[in-house]
Amino acid sequence: MKKSLFELAARYVLPSIRRLLVEELWNNGLSVREIAGILGISYSLVSRYLRGERGSSMDFTEDSTVRESIKGIAFKAMSGEADRYIVEEELVKLTLHIFASRKLCKYHKRLEPGIDIEKCRICPRVFG
Repeated sequence: MKKSLFELAARYVLPSIRRLLVEELWNNGLSVREIAGILGISYSLVSRYLRGERGSSMDFTEDSTVRESIKGIAFKAMSGEADRYIVEEELVKLTLHIFASRKLCKYHKRLEPGIDIEKCRICPRVFG
């Protein structure tokens, strides 16, 4: 494989689910400044997520598990129950869930057409 699973996570999956979290926080009335503080990222990165300039390569909006997880993370962050370290931990757990449940296979195939996603069992075995 040309692209490691960790590269896929860092370049595609985490930014895509962070974008969903930024949008959820924004839709709940938080400011760019508040969102940046919760996530420990710059204001400009929050703005890039909101404009769709970052984290738009994968779309998990139709995935009910991902959507509900994002809502839960947002609620914990807004209520003060989760600081930015807990938020990041929850995002990493969600990323691992996405890998384990084979939700990334179609994206990986698009990036690397030579992969036989019917034979590959790496993600569920490693992350499951």
